[in-house]
Amino acid sequence: MNAAGTPAASAGNSVEGRVVIITGGSRGIGLGIARHAGRHGASLVITGRRQERLDAASAELADLGIEYLTVAGNIGEHSESHRIVDATVERFGRLDGLVANAQSFRPVIPLEAVTEADMDLLLDTGPKGALWLMQAALPHFIEQHRGRIVIMATGMGITGAPGYGPYAASNEALRSLTRTAAREWGTHGVTANCVLPASVAHRAPAHRLRPGPRSGVRSDVRRPSARSRRRARHRRSRHLLAE
Repeated sequence: MNAAGTPAASAGNSVEGRVVIITGGSRGIGLGIARHAGRHGASLVITGRRQERLDAASAELADLGIEYLTVAGNIGEHSESHRIVDATVERFGRLDGLVANAQSFRPVIPLEAVTEADMDLLLDTGPKGALWLMQAALPHFIEQHRGRIVIMATGMGITGAPGYGPYAASNEALRSLTRTAAREWGTHGVTANCVLPASVAHRAPAHRLRPGPRSGVRSDVRRPSARSRRRARHRRSRHLLAE
């Protein structure tokens, strides 16, 4: 702690001493970010809908010596966001950042077959869920004149993707919310950034992938391995939480 009563990690590019919520933190990208931030000294709150996955993640984080709390719940329900934030502050006494990573996923479906239920699921667990969590966290960020928001989305919102209309639309909404939050809340010391990972293996089964035209082939020679890309996005998320 420094003289102002804030964690010493407030200076420099470090998450040490920070308290961070990671939704969808029981597997995939969310768990990868949790491992990376935890190894660098962050205290974590990871959320997920399935208790068995949270239990598995909990065992892994405990083995790494990371300080953490797990909270089971559906981020698509408005009241859950306040419950998650309240549990965080009750356990750790503060909240410094959040990673909105959780979102439900629908199988490939053409636009003409999209139903109201499809759209509701993707919007509720995507942009709406992220917004509710941001709103619940904001009073704590304002009180300490600092907060870090990282929104995980995909490039599908920019490029479009056949069969992924609702998912692509919800991800573009996430990017828009991030830009607006950065403009509206920046005066309170709050930053908001959106990260677009190249791929999410557990969400897009390989048998559904189809060949298509390629562009930017020259960049292939500079493309890192899949494992390197995963590590890079985990590092980037940590840096955005610390900056």
